[in-house]
Amino acid sequence: MLEELFTDTERTLCVESRIDGLAAPYAPLFFYHVPKTGGLSFYVALRSAIGFANKYEDRLGALGTETAVHRIDEAMPHRRLFQAGYALIASHHAFGFHRKFRHPFLLTTIVRDPLGRVRSEYTYTSMRRQRPVSAAGFEASFRAEENINRAVKQLGGQSRLDLPAPPDLFRRAIDNLEQHFHSYVTHHAIVPLVSCYLSRYRLPNVVMERINTTSPTFRLDAGPWRAEIEARNQQDLHLYDFVRAHPRLPVTIPTPQRSHPTTVMVNETGNIEQSEVLVIGVSTEQLAALIRDNQGRASGLIIPVDALACDSA
Repeated sequence: MLEELFTDTERTLCVESRIDGLAAPYAPLFFYHVPKTGGLSFYVALRSAIGFANKYEDRLGALGTETAVHRIDEAMPHRRLFQAGYALIASHHAFGFHRKFRHPFLLTTIVRDPLGRVRSEYTYTSMRRQRPVSAAGFEASFRAEENINRAVKQLGGQSRLDLPAPPDLFRRAIDNLEQHFHSYVTHHAIVPLVSCYLSRYRLPNVVMERINTTSPTFRLDAGPWRAEIEARNQQDLHLYDFVRAHPRLPVTIPTPQRSHPTTVMVNETGNIEQSEVLVIGVSTEQLAALIRDNQGRASGLIIPVDALACDSA
């Protein structure tokens, strides 16, 4: 219903939760977040849907008895974090970190081509720090050891980013994906990945702006450095090619499918130095009717929200 109405995928993610079919057995989700792969959009979409469902749909425990959502990126998190129960955790920690918790998880991750990832790392950091982009700055960034083969180091279980990856670490990363992960995709498949878990947990649909995008002022053409970046990131390139050729995206429900009756709309507010998200929930049917009546096809989130019956989270 909704996906056909939102067409500007550069600005907007429209993800439908398909709620037909049998519910999948509950299991919490652990997201190994490789930086600058679009993972924050994945995390914020699920976090927003979980928070709204628990607050407004009287669904405390609907995802299991534990419904906490958390990011854990600090080097040494407090031990009490490992004793809590979670519906969703996202982390930049190396593979194996999920084993510190008291219950098992479904594991998921997203990977991106090395050129796009290192470019995004540099331009996004420049934007947040309000530093103009430059050729010299970009070269210093992508030549730093912590930015080389970043995905393979994390998914292969190497915690020291400042050390080179062993020559065959990408094979261990691929073995980890095949043996332990419930899902893995490239950044081009974020929408179906989010839809998979919204549907699995019977969460609301999500319509949201893409999170943490880089201002056009700070963008950079990385093409002239492609050969060097790919040479330095051969292991990440092997991993990306594997995931692109053999993605794992579980299908839990049959077609045709019925969309969730509630849609969560997520807007990012603030400025280029710091931002936060605003979450409101609306009737899916009412939202679709409003778009058809007033716009025909929506290109973004410019919707007269005051015309809708909303709850805020």
